[in-house]
Amino acid sequence: NNDGTTLRDALQKEKQTRVICQGYWQDARYADSVAAELAADLKMHGDRYPVAGNGADCIVHVRRHDYGHHGLLPFAYYQAALAHCGHPRFHVVTDEPNYCDYVFKRLPGYAGVIKGSTADPWSDFFALSRSRLQIIANSSFSWWSAWLGRATGSTSSVVAPVEWSLMDGANPCPVDWQRIDTPLTRP
Repeated sequence: NNDGTTLRDALQKEKQTRVICQGYWQDARYADSVAAELAADLKMHGDRYPVAGNGADCIVHVRRHDYGHHGLLPFAYYQAALAHCGHPRFHVVTDEPNYCDYVFKRLPGYAGVIKGSTADPWSDFFALSRSRLQIIANSSFSWWSAWLGRATGSTSSVVAPVEWSLMDGANPCPVDWQRIDTPLTRP
């Protein structure tokens, strides 16, 4: 079912289910059908993590490592997104901190890279989801943090790329998310 209700009903039928969900699940049709329960579960898990990125209105997510098959967002996307938002004070969450520190440090408002842990990516996820303004990458990690931030009221604005993936032409972002039209970098 395209609105996600069949999946929701199957998962809610029993506490222990043998349903395995495989695929790309960043789509509001699935998440919105169980928004209250999902947001509450994620928020409860997130309450164990300290708030990172204090002093910045915006967190930018940059996904680069092992992501070329989907298409990398060029630095021009982030420049355009920050300009679109009026150059707010911002932190960066990323899987490539050295690269990001090098390219973002020359931009107005840059407040540094949030030092996350590859062993515990939840701290980065919840830092993003608690930000008032999120500039996201074309990744499910970004999408879900933005969705959670909007569902819990922490995030008032999300900026996302128009082109999401080279693989399937997906466009999973809700209509209220602002979009920046910068082509993905082809491998």
